[in-house]
Amino acid sequence: MRDTGTGTGLRQGDVVSVLLDGVGATVGLTDDPCRVAIISQTCDVAQRSKPYCLVAPAEQIDSGYHRAVLKGRKPLLVPLDDDTGGRWVADVGRAFSVGKDALDSAQVVMRAATSDHGKQASRIRARIARAFGRFPFPDEVHPVFVALEDRLRSKAGTSGNLGRVIDLIDDVRVGADHWDSPGRSLTLYLLLPSTELISADDCDPAWTHERVRGWRDEDGDGLDIPLDRMCELILANRGQGTDGRGADLTTLSHLWGMFGQALLSALISPHLTHEVVRVDVEVLSDDDMTVRAYRGTEALDLQALSDAHRRT
Repeated sequence: MRDTGTGTGLRQGDVVSVLLDGVGATVGLTDDPCRVAIISQTCDVAQRSKPYCLVAPAEQIDSGYHRAVLKGRKPLLVPLDDDTGGRWVADVGRAFSVGKDALDSAQVVMRAATSDHGKQASRIRARIARAFGRFPFPDEVHPVFVALEDRLRSKAGTSGNLGRVIDLIDDVRVGADHWDSPGRSLTLYLLLPSTELISADDCDPAWTHERVRGWRDEDGDGLDIPLDRMCELILANRGQGTDGRGADLTTLSHLWGMFGQALLSALISPHLTHEVVRVDVEVLSDDDMTVRAYRGTEALDLQALSDAHRRT
């Protein structure tokens, strides 16, 4: 790959070729020069009063492995570009500090963002922060969400009903009455943009299932609809139907609530134990999730799913 310049003006996420005189040997970097990614924030890299910079080994990987990284299956590998790029990743599990003097003559191999601001730079910041900021869910809690995480990761980015619905979810959070002893009660929050979901207070109280586009007799009262069928109904009622009608936002609110219950029934409830005795699922818009409530929750490590296929 052609070098794109020298170390002047380095940004977070840049991949550089640099002479480290053996400094990277303790993390397996035996070549000199070697390729590392800039992990420190851009403002810290630019300040000469801060003599050190955090870097991590960088490498290119094949497309299949890269897709797994984009979906969050390898949380210590930070994707620095997307499928259309060079498939560069930084291994932050082997991050180390180098003196900035060594970076002055570094050759820039790949720039992860074209500027210090904008969507590309924000995406890189979020990916690096996520790698270092994951909440350590207790070992006793993790099994409750394994099936959910596996299903969502396997379907994210696909053209199926569940894959397309996952793409509409902005964030997945978990709250608990307590974390440190058996008998936990948890709440799983699915956060949607307000363009997709209205507040329950704004819903039409006279709503009935007859207003659902595509509702079938076998769907019954909606309590036992399979997960894929729920996704099919959500997609059919988002104002994209062939009859040209706009979306019925009250209907969508009810369907999203049913989707949450379908996730609970299919992928969470079968895994409850004496350690986690209850899980509730709430689907909220970003207008309804207060800052105080948000701070009382932790991220289920699935943000990479939406990040993986929102690349504009």
